[in-house]
Amino acid sequence: MTIGELVRLANDVLGIHARLTVVPALGWRRAMFYDDTGLPWVRPSPNLRDLESALHYPGTCLFEGTNLSVGRGTGLEFQVVGAPWLDTTAVLSRLRVWGPWAQDALTGVEVSGVTFTPRAPTDGKYDDVEVRGIRLRVTDRRRYDPTRAAILMLGAIRAAQPDSLRFDDTRFDRLAGGSELRRATVAGSVGEAVWGSWNGRLARFQRLRAKYLLY
Repeated sequence: MTIGELVRLANDVLGIHARLTVVPALGWRRAMFYDDTGLPWVRPSPNLRDLESALHYPGTCLFEGTNLSVGRGTGLEFQVVGAPWLDTTAVLSRLRVWGPWAQDALTGVEVSGVTFTPRAPTDGKYDDVEVRGIRLRVTDRRRYDPTRAAILMLGAIRAAQPDSLRFDDTRFDRLAGGSELRRATVAGSVGEAVWGSWNGRLARFQRLRAKYLLY
């Protein structure tokens, strides 16, 4: 949903009842990515330097609530996740042995090992420390689901290094919309066991939002 659509929904569903006018954007269609508009990129946030980072953000932002870096201070913000303690080989191996359902969750994105060194990161994580991490590169943005990919990686890290991964419970739960995802990850749930539980609520939300869509 666009900001205007979200405001229309919130005004009604949350009972705000403000006098509200949303002017639709001429020529924009929901299937468009930002670079389809021909407009220059303007950072919606200081650490979203380009469209690649923005495509990953809905998933990799979850790692902000953990003891992993998301690449702040590297130029690859939200395109990488990592920590000095991360065993990249073990995590990537875990993704491979999980089989076809895991590969399905990684449709449209390539993951590989990388090292990076944050410089004056705004989150304070691992400043001037070499970090082992995982790099994400979008290969098919129309099929890529960044949230499923991030949850899969989170589960793989937890499975490979359960004693190393730490959560900032309050922050993670705020990003995830509640404690359910964190608790499921700690309990060892992965893949369809996690995102499959969202199907009913997602369907209800899609029905709810329908009358507020402008495009």
